Amino acid sequence: MYPQHVRVNKKTIDVCEYYAMRKNNLTQELLDVKKQLMDEHFEKIRISDAVLVLNFDKPRNRGYVGGNTFLEMGVAHCLGKKVFIWKKPSKHLPYFEEIMAINPKNIEENLEKIK
Repeated sequence: MYPQHVRVNKKTIDVCEYYAMRKNNLTQELLDVKKQLMDEHFEKIRISDAVLVLNFDKPRNRGYVGGNTFLEMGVAHCLGKKVFIWKKPSKHLPYFEEIMAINPKNIEENLEKIK
């Protein structure tokens, strides 16, 4: 589960506000928060049995997998975790071959296929 709030400048803010701040002015402090969030995700992967990638469609990009998600898939792969993916990833992703090499199990938008 993604966080709803983060700490920036010693105050708690909504994660959407944090995203907007990063787009406007990417400071070292905001990068430090980003690293902390990534580390938290990696720890959740470490203690999990598997990862489910929900690669929903984006406008003009079916089966989108973002950079952070790709990185998390790589961490799961390195740790020997099962990787399930909601649907076939977009062939237009710059890291499509790497995703396919991880060999995630495509559940074809059906949670019953997770085994």
